[in-house]
Amino acid sequence: QAIYGELAADQQRNQQIAADIADAYRRGRCSLTLTNRIEHVNQLSSALKGHGIEALLLHGGLPTADRDRVRAELSGVRTGPLVLLAIDKVAGEGLDAPVLD
Repeated sequence: QAIYGELAADQQRNQQIAADIADAYRRGRCSLTLTNRIEHVNQLSSALKGHGIEALLLHGGLPTADRDRVRAELSGVRTGPLVLLAIDKVAGEGLDAPVLD
């Protein structure tokens, strides 16, 4: 389990992940990035802000109303790109979000 913490804290790796996500976003894609650490979700979200992207976040630490808002946004009609950063336990199997590429 310690290796996951080390990977999540690797700033160079996180910057590369954010750059890849930002590239997909600029190409109009709707992407999902899964991790198993809330802190990693937060780090990736911060890195994406450096690219001018506000990601949707989905994890068990969010209030139910916030999780419901994100799920509603995912089930709605989209005309542009989006980024969802989520914890695998919350958005793994069973997540129904046809908007995601």
